[in-house]
Amino acid sequence: MRNSLRPRLVQRLPLVGGLFQRLFFHHLVLVTLPIVVLGLLLVRISQEAIRNTLREDGEEIVTQVKGQIERYFVDVERQLKILAIGLEQAALDEESGRLSTRDTDRYLSVAKGNDALDVFGHLFVLGSADSLIAATDFAARRLPPQERLPAAAREAVTDALSGIDLAMVPVYPPEELDVPALYMATPIRSPFEDIVGALIAEVDADVVWRLVADIQVGDNSQSFLTDAEGRVIAHTNRALVYQGISYMALQSVQTALVPGRRDPGVVSEVIDRSGQEGEEMVAAFAPVMMGDLQWALVIHRPEAEVGQIADTMSWQVMVIILVGIALALISTLVYTRRLILPIGALVEGTNRLSQGDLQYKIPVAGHDELGTLASEFNVMVEQISRIQQRLRQGEHLDTLAKFSSVVAHEIRNPLNAMQINLHLLRERLGEEDSVYLDIISSEIQRLENLVREFQTISRPPALNPEPVDVNTLITDIVKLQTETASRQGIMVVADLVAGLPKIEADRNRLTQALLNIILNALQAMPEGGTLRIETAAVGPAEREVAITMTDNGEGIAPEVLPHVFDYYYTTRDEGSGLGLSVAHRIIFEHGGQISIESPPGEGTTVSIILPRRSPEPPSGNERNGEEGNVWPGS
Repeated sequence: MRNSLRPRLVQRLPLVGGLFQRLFFHHLVLVTLPIVVLGLLLVRISQEAIRNTLREDGEEIVTQVKGQIERYFVDVERQLKILAIGLEQAALDEESGRLSTRDTDRYLSVAKGNDALDVFGHLFVLGSADSLIAATDFAARRLPPQERLPAAAREAVTDALSGIDLAMVPVYPPEELDVPALYMATPIRSPFEDIVGALIAEVDADVVWRLVADIQVGDNSQSFLTDAEGRVIAHTNRALVYQGISYMALQSVQTALVPGRRDPGVVSEVIDRSGQEGEEMVAAFAPVMMGDLQWALVIHRPEAEVGQIADTMSWQVMVIILVGIALALISTLVYTRRLILPIGALVEGTNRLSQGDLQYKIPVAGHDELGTLASEFNVMVEQISRIQQRLRQGEHLDTLAKFSSVVAHEIRNPLNAMQINLHLLRERLGEEDSVYLDIISSEIQRLENLVREFQTISRPPALNPEPVDVNTLITDIVKLQTETASRQGIMVVADLVAGLPKIEADRNRLTQALLNIILNALQAMPEGGTLRIETAAVGPAEREVAITMTDNGEGIAPEVLPHVFDYYYTTRDEGSGLGLSVAHRIIFEHGGQISIESPPGEGTTVSIILPRRSPEPPSGNERNGEEGNVWPGS
């Protein structure tokens, strides 16, 4: 029924179209608005989170490389100072307080052959008067004094002779040499802490260059290391080192070289690949500390690349938002349709009811409020149908009563006259003619009984209600009919609920109704069978009593079933056609319901529902026994 109803509901949806649109729009707004707001907030948060994550990654990488560079130079410094201390002990003349040229030269030769000191290139020793005492570079010995040391080495010597514990100066060799190096110098002191010379070492800086060049953050990052003056010592692009570019103007370099700074940081600044301003970069920086020296390590990453990653994540979030909106749209559509369809069913039901269709039932789709409303609507239609049936029955009975009253009145008067004249004839005639008079008297009596039945229909006696135990009433009726049932080979089984609440009823009239139904059932089983009688408390709060009588007789033909309660309708030659119709009227007068089901060839079931009309609550549904009371008849 539900599938067949759907096309009609779709046709009638315009009746609730406005409601559908409003519900759909309101639900869609309520569902999608939080998704959109949350999504936009999530996009903003995700962009900021990605930028912060990339910044933190840059800080973490620059801190790691900074630590590697510092550990490398700390190791080189330690080896250089060990050489200086050994030189003081091996070549210092205590009397003159000067370094012995022969001993110094011998010491440097031994040190140069030590594989543990392969980090050093050439070694130079200068006296306090800036004179070359010894060197592992023999070519330097033959040069004029002013050319024996490179400019960077002389700068380091000057710092060392001035008392700086460790001087470090990078070298910018010609590009074709591709030999990254720097000079480190440390003072040589006498036992009295007087500076008597300086030890200068040419240090291989290729390790530092590789550490800086191997930094890779993203696809277009660049990294560099500057000295305290901002000059580039190492760079991802080595050509910039040979050009002697200074990055002192950059905020990242200035911040990293702030005296005493130890922590890394991130700033945004503008620079291009050639060292000129132009491209915005995200710069992660960290100060590189080597004793008193402070250099700057910087990693540049294009702001566009960082933004691209954030934009990619934003698009992914937007896709999720769009999918969420699509799902919300679908779910809202489905939910609204599921809400509107029951309403459409109610509209269809009211239309069918207004057209007088009392057989239509609204399909109950669920147990929610709309399902309850549909169920109550069906109950209302059933009650209207029942009331309408009672009204039609009342009108029929009223018409029949008027007709019966007229017929009874018109027939009774002649019958009375016939009865008087028959009495007079009996007095005048002899006994030999009395047999004919008896026949006439019998027929007159039959007509009298018929008139009495007409009067019963036209003016039924008023009900005399009293508390009646239905189980006891049924038991008494069955006992009276046990002998009749036994002769016909019929077994009567009474399955009665114990503690069934009493009802307010006219005992005699109700007995007549039930007896008529039982007799009709016995007549329907001429070859024997079983009549089962059951009782139960039903209805809301069990305030009604149900009586069910089921036989396995020949059943009632489908074309006869609609007329079984009609007066004087019968299919038996000996039947009067009043048994079921009178029973129906009595049940109707008690405010009850009676219905008959009779599938062809499967027997007949008569169902009766009577109101309690008594405040006495039901006491349960316990059975008298598993098999019930049985009156054997076969």
